[in-house]
Amino acid sequence: MTFNIFTPITNLNSSKIKWKIRVRAQAIWRGITRDTKEFRGINILFIDDSDSRIHAFVNAKFAELFDQDLQEGQIYDLTNFIVQEYTGLESHRCVRYEKHIYFADYTKLEKSTNDGLNIPNYSFDIFSLKDLESMEGNKRFLCDVVGVIKDVMHLRDYVSESNEDKKQLRFSITDGRCLTKVTLFDEIAQQFEEAYKKQMDDTVIVVLASAKIGRYQGELNLSNYPATRFYMNINHPIVNQLRIRCMEPLFYQSNLPTQNDDNYKLMTILQIKQLTEQNNQNKVICQVKVVKIQDELQWFCNVCLNCDVDLENINGKWTCPQPNCKKHYPYPDRRFRVCTLCADNTGGIPIIFEDTEVRRITGKTVFDIELDQTMRADDGKFPPELLTFLNKDYTITLKISERNLRKESDIYQTCDIVEGHELVANNTPMPDSSLEAEDDTTYIETDVGETYPQTETPNTGSSGTTKRVRTSEEAEEDNNEDNLTLNMMKTVKPKKVQPVMYFVMK
Repeated sequence: MTFNIFTPITNLNSSKIKWKIRVRAQAIWRGITRDTKEFRGINILFIDDSDSRIHAFVNAKFAELFDQDLQEGQIYDLTNFIVQEYTGLESHRCVRYEKHIYFADYTKLEKSTNDGLNIPNYSFDIFSLKDLESMEGNKRFLCDVVGVIKDVMHLRDYVSESNEDKKQLRFSITDGRCLTKVTLFDEIAQQFEEAYKKQMDDTVIVVLASAKIGRYQGELNLSNYPATRFYMNINHPIVNQLRIRCMEPLFYQSNLPTQNDDNYKLMTILQIKQLTEQNNQNKVICQVKVVKIQDELQWFCNVCLNCDVDLENINGKWTCPQPNCKKHYPYPDRRFRVCTLCADNTGGIPIIFEDTEVRRITGKTVFDIELDQTMRADDGKFPPELLTFLNKDYTITLKISERNLRKESDIYQTCDIVEGHELVANNTPMPDSSLEAEDDTTYIETDVGETYPQTETPNTGSSGTTKRVRTSEEAEEDNNEDNLTLNMMKTVKPKKVQPVMYFVMK
């Protein structure tokens, strides 16, 4: 008797192309460039019988060979394909596994009709809702979450800044410990509303897979990406565990934020300075003018991708100070940290403009600005791009730390910035102009067989975690970073930040 031998996803490597795997296509989406609408290829999320997951890509020039045969949920025998390491420069990846698959014209894809390997219908890499806050700054990965659906609003039609007809649906999810806002756009928003209306249970639990972490008005918010899928009340261990927990009497009585917690108070600088621990304000909105840029200070910081803390230069090596990490970075990731002095008619305070806000306003990363400095031969000087903040008015959502409340620190940090003074009263929500679903997806522009520099990406091992909720405290080792190349850094596209007026039909 002849047995079919299939290689586990975790055993794949770049040493050969004559691989044979049996996998299920959990998600399939097309890579479309947002600006030009150019079709770049087909993306697939494959899972195998061991709950391991891997991303596969079919270049546009080979898409016709496989497009008709690809179907979500179908099991395939896949043979003769290329396996390559991620470069570490890709953003919004749907899988944390360090390798991915490339189809070629000699790749063979066949629907599996044989019994044998028991491949689950779904495999997820579930993260706890409480850990999303610390993950928001790292745009390298999408995330999978699970929660009970709450506060579903009506599907809303609106016209985008580019004069396109759009749809938007907002709701929240909770795991009994945290509550997170979700905003879905367009087709997936409509599909979600239709699926939710069909649910017969009072408690609807959703797994939101490959969601994009962002912010709205300084509040953490999940939204959809082309890879995003949702699964309501499915038979899955993580869903079944949450269903048991949500039957507990105190499940909905935890210290969850209320629906209006994102309507922060509009305060003057004097009022912010007068806040004490009794006020218990963790975020407030202020309207200020940037009166000084501290150009004598460092305008960026080197950070640990695992721990999201500043690296220390120890014996010439950038090292994470966390005891359970201690990772060395030959070429560390860098984030903006622009120190400013802002004021209104009641006084002034030092405010640090954080990475997300600076990137949104300038449309550049730290590496982009360093490249511009190299081209201008003004390395070491304070970038003129960051001086454009000076003498401009901003509406800023500030983080209020315990040190601020205890009067141990007079320095504040931003969690959202909108240009201009648009708020007119306390608790007036800002329009969600910054929330837009991405039309394009992460893909690798390469000819089949092209090799990459062996740069680093976080090594998270197999992403098929169905029996536990992963926390951000789990240390993950990385590979070599020595070959990280500056010219491959992708420029962050600027988003318009001017508020937009809109009407909600009730």
